[in-house]
Formats: sequence, C-alpha cells, structure tokens
Amino acid sequence: MLKLSQNLFSKLFLMSALGAGASDATAASPRLEASPGKAPDATLHMPPPLAPGQGRAALVMIEFVHEWLAPDGRLRGLIQDERQFALSQEAGGQALAAARKAGMPVIHATLQLSPDYREFGRARFGLRGAIPQAGTWQKQNSGWQFHGPFAPLPNEFVISGRAGASAFAASDLDNYLRAQGITRLYLAGYATHVCIESTLRAAHDLGYEPVVLSDATAAFTARQQQHVLEEVVHHFGWAMPTRAFVDSLIPL
Repeated sequence: MLKLSQNLFSKLFLMSALGAGASDATAASPRLEASPGKAPDATLHMPPPLAPGQGRAALVMIEFVHEWLAPDGRLRGLIQDERQFALSQEAGGQALAAARKAGMPVIHATLQLSPDYREFGRARFGLRGAIPQAGTWQKQNSGWQFHGPFAPLPNEFVISGRAGASAFAASDLDNYLRAQGITRLYLAGYATHVCIESTLRAAHDLGYEPVVLSDATAAFTARQQQHVLEEVVHHFGWAMPTRAFVDSLIPL
C-alpha cells in the first residue's frame, strides 16, 4: 500500500509539473537563458540591492525536514536529480549560516496536518489528493520535523497554521513579515516546482520581493528545475546563486 501511495503521489506531482507550459506573458525583468541540457545562469536575473527605507530581508527555509532529507523520507524517494538535490542541501546550509552570521531574520516552513487531513476538507485532487494517499505531513509522525543542522534556533520564526503548498497558505507568515518590516524574501528549499514556486507567486501577489536561491532549491528532475528558473521566476521576482547571496551579506 505504501509503495502504491508513493507511486500515485509521484505521478500526480510529475503530471502537474511536466504539463506546465511556458507562459506567453512578458515581464519587465530579464529572463534566464540556458543552453539545452544546461542549468540556467542565475546571475543574469539577480535582484537589485535593497535601498535604505525599503524594508528588511529575510531567509525563508522551506521544508528542510525529514520527509525530504532523511534517507527514509517518503518525498526523498521522488528525487531523480541526485546531484542537484545534494548541491541544494550544501547551498542551503551555506545560506543559513551566512544569514545567521549577518543577523538576517530566518524563517522556517514545514507542514503539520491532522491524521484525517481535515484541513483539506473533502477535496481530493492535486496535492489535496496526493498527500493523503502518500500519508505524508501528519503531525503524529516525524516527517514534518526539521532535519539535523537545519533545525531552527530559539530566536528564529517557525511558520504555523500552514495548510497548502505556499508558505503563506492559511499561515501566520504574512502577519509576521508585516510586523517585522520585512519586504524581501530569499527562498530556499523544496520542491522548486511546487512549494517554492507557490510561495514565490504568493509573495509577489502580496507585495513582497521574492528571490529564489537557485542552487539552494531542488525539484524532482533537472527539467522541472530549469522550467521554473527559466519560465516562471521572471514573472514574479528574481533568482540568484547562493554564493552571490552570501557575498551580498559581507560588509564592504
């Protein structure tokens, strides 16, 4: 039954991601370009520095948890691009260490759902169908818990109430950001084509400046990762490599 649930979960995710077409809309910010089979150059799509009076920035660590990072995590088994996934963990750790050293606010997102998934109501399509079938994110299990070196420090904000792909979905994130004067969000975590993209879109629509850390995120496949970075990000924000993010926090 577990194997069947995992297969269904994987198929639902992959069908959703691979069926996404490129948008015909245009945007003011430049698009990422890449040769076939190569990762896009995120340095072509970096955000401008925050000017004085434009608010603060925060690092949002999305789902650095057992479901993704533990060897027996149910979502871990969906990863096909092993190299990108390994690099994302390394880059995520670097981004987290740099933000903490610089005193930048760090925000952590996980997902805790009831045993009967009552937060989803009766809808059983998309993630609302795949998650119950896979049996992930139930609060009585350990999969939602933060993994090892990515565990929040006592002074770091952990989002609560979340009930969807976006870190904003039914959560207290928006209230926290506005109370703290945070206007720019650097996004790291999983999966790029699901929760990172959903948070990117929601942040944009709420008036925030979202920036995807391109190598501190990972999708199931290289094709999914490239699609988001090339075809989606420029409509809603920016992308940049972790090295550039770290360097931007070092005083001149």
